[in-house]
Amino acid sequence: MIQRISFSKGEYKFKSSEIDQSLSYGKLSQGINHRVKQEQQRNARHQQFVDQLKHALNKSREGAKTQPQEQGKGNKVANSPLEILLKPQHEDY
Repeated sequence: MIQRISFSKGEYKFKSSEIDQSLSYGKLSQGINHRVKQEQQRNARHQQFVDQLKHALNKSREGAKTQPQEQGKGNKVANSPLEILLKPQHEDY
């Protein structure tokens, strides 16, 4: 079990409580756990958004397969807005 934290630089060493009460092990641990939980929630929201985009793109592709292509102009079916947004951009420098 961790009971205290100390900070040192060179020959100087201080107990966390000598610097500030907010640097106690309990408060630092609580803050770190809170940040980890926030990051996990952010990652879950991000993954949900990515999954929704993939689902929408797949539905869009399925719909494009069933639509007839324009005849006589040689044009292929236009990309959906979702495909345009998700298309990687490669810039030549």
